[in-house]
Amino acid sequence: MNNHYGELDGSVGYDGDPIDVFVGENPDNGNTFVIDQIDPETGKFDESKVMLGFDTAEQAKAAYLSNYEQGWKGFGSITPSGDNFKKWLYDGAKQRKPFADYKDTPAPVAPELTPEQKPETKPTIKEIADASKGQIIIGKPAATSQQPTYGAANKIFTEDAAAKAREILRRKLGNLNAGIDPEMMMAGIQLAGYHVEAGARKFTDYAKVMIEDIGEGIKPYLKSFYNSLRTWPEFDNTGMDSANDVDNFDLDKKEEILLNFFNGEIAKLITKPKITAFGLNWQHCNHTVYFPTFSYEQYYQSIRRFWRFGQTKPVIVDLVYSEGQKRVLDSILAKTKKADELFSKLNSNLHRDYTIVRNDFNKQISLPNFITL
Repeated sequence: MNNHYGELDGSVGYDGDPIDVFVGENPDNGNTFVIDQIDPETGKFDESKVMLGFDTAEQAKAAYLSNYEQGWKGFGSITPSGDNFKKWLYDGAKQRKPFADYKDTPAPVAPELTPEQKPETKPTIKEIADASKGQIIIGKPAATSQQPTYGAANKIFTEDAAAKAREILRRKLGNLNAGIDPEMMMAGIQLAGYHVEAGARKFTDYAKVMIEDIGEGIKPYLKSFYNSLRTWPEFDNTGMDSANDVDNFDLDKKEEILLNFFNGEIAKLITKPKITAFGLNWQHCNHTVYFPTFSYEQYYQSIRRFWRFGQTKPVIVDLVYSEGQKRVLDSILAKTKKADELFSKLNSNLHRDYTIVRNDFNKQISLPNFITL
C-alpha cells in the first residue's frame, strides 16, 4: 500500500465496522477529507473513507486511488470534513448514508488530478500514533478492486423515469385488491429498463436489484417486465437472458437448495455469510472451509451454523487466506480471544453472590400551589 491505513476506533461505518482512514504525509496539518465510496457494480453507496493529513482534496483523491488497482471504479465523491465531523464520527450511531448527505456538511468538491499528484513519502508509525492520539489501529488492508453513478449514462430509461415508475409501483403494489393494469405494466417495464440499461442485464442480477428497489411484492411480475423489455423500440437487449431461460428460472431455487443441503440431498454447498450465516441449523455438517474477513460477527455466526447444540461430532474449520491476509487472521484470532474473555467475565459475574438493597422512600412530597388533590 502507498499510505498507512487503519480504522477509527469508536466509530461505526455504513458496513457496521469502524470507519477506515488513510494517513497522508502531514497528519498535523488539520486537514481532513471524507471520500464516499460506491459499489463499482451497482453505483450505490458502499462506505466512507477518511483521508487524514493531506494538503488538498486533489492530493487526498490521488492518494486514495493510488491504493487501489488500475481502473478502480469505487470513487464516488470527496468532501471537506467541516465543523460537524467529530460529532458525525463519534456520535455512537451507525452511519446511515454518505457523509456528503448529512446536514451542515460542506458541499463535495471535484478535484482535478494530474499523474504527479500522488504522495511520495509515508509518515512513520510513531508519527501516526502521535497525531491520532491512539485512535488509529494500523493494519486493515484496503479493498482490491471510478465508474459513473449507477444509471447516469442511461439514454432510454432515465433516473427521472425510474423515479416515477417506483412511485406508481409502490402505490399499486400497496393496494391488495389491485391486479396488474396497463399503468403498472408500463411502470414495471420502465423500472426494469432502467436497471437493465444500467448494467443488470442477466435475469438474476436484474431480479436482485428490482427486489432491493421495490421489495418482495414485485417478484410475481419480474419475468413479464423483463421479457416485455426485450422488444422495446430502440432498446439494445444484448446480454439479456433468453425468454426461454427466464421462463424456466425459479426465483425460489435458493430456498430449495438450502433445504436439500439440510436434508442431505446435497453433500457439499458453496455459499457466503451474507446468505447463510444467520438462523440456520446445520448440525448434520461438521466440516467447513471458511475464507475469513475482518468481521468477527460473520465468522462467529458462520461457524455456529455447525458448532451448536445438537452437534454430535467434532467440527473442523479450515481457514483459507493468502500471505497478504495474515493480518485478517490475526484480527479474527484477537477478537476471538477478547470475546472469550468477555464471556468468562460475564459468566463469573452472573454466578457470584449478590444482595438486594431496598430503600424506603417515605419523604413527604410537597406539591406546588397549582396542583390540588
